[in-house]
Amino acid sequence: RANGQVALGWAVDKGNKELLRLLLQKGVDVKAQNGERVLKWAADTGAMDMLQLLLDKDVNVKGDGGARALWRAVKDKKTDMMHLLLKKGVKLKPENTEALLCAVHNEDETAIKALVNAGAKITHQDESNSPLLYVMQPHVRKRVLECLLENTAKRDADKEDLSEALYRASSYGYKVKNEKWKLVEQLVCKGVDIDITDKDGITPREQADRNGYVLEYNEAIRRGLESSKCEASPLKAPGPDSIPNKALQLVTTWIKPHLAALFN
Repeated sequence: RANGQVALGWAVDKGNKELLRLLLQKGVDVKAQNGERVLKWAADTGAMDMLQLLLDKDVNVKGDGGARALWRAVKDKKTDMMHLLLKKGVKLKPENTEALLCAVHNEDETAIKALVNAGAKITHQDESNSPLLYVMQPHVRKRVLECLLENTAKRDADKEDLSEALYRASSYGYKVKNEKWKLVEQLVCKGVDIDITDKDGITPREQADRNGYVLEYNEAIRRGLESSKCEASPLKAPGPDSIPNKALQLVTTWIKPHLAALFN
């Protein structure tokens, strides 16, 4: 059995698909600890056909080998393999951001949606302890932020994750061109306190009024409160120093120049 697993590793390392197929037919156990190492090797070589053979034999994907294989599938934009790995139960550990980071930098919205829906948290940090949304390159921010935000909200993510998304989206001046106030609406729907004030005692509505777009602001508030999924409640509302409330104020500050740019 030990020799068989050594041969299994050698076959993967050398890219010998036929030997791998023969060893698997002979019953070499890929569920053993060595199976995870072999899976990782296959991922590192980018051999999707070998990954497929291992997955067909129910190799354990719940360890680091599975995470590595998922990263490789996302990196190479092998969508079918990515979905198969997620279906097999790859664990999206809190410290594992490689696959989602890769999807973000690839601007791969299909992968982003699949990973977020599978539980990937956007509050994860990279190896330098920088938040995921902070390290994204400027040219991918708008479209990728939209995808991350929408799918995080659909997944009913925890407050920390959603607040991070909203805060980063607001601080980047993110706007959906055809849904100019959607971000405010989503903040309200998730329970943000609309009567919060900044350090000068100014509420978001007063800020909107000062800048001449209070009607649009009020309409977004109404839509948020009337949403069938709205969680807004005085008992649930975060305090004035919470990230969502800061995000709401940032949105009202950022929105006017972007609205002006759209209509000029």
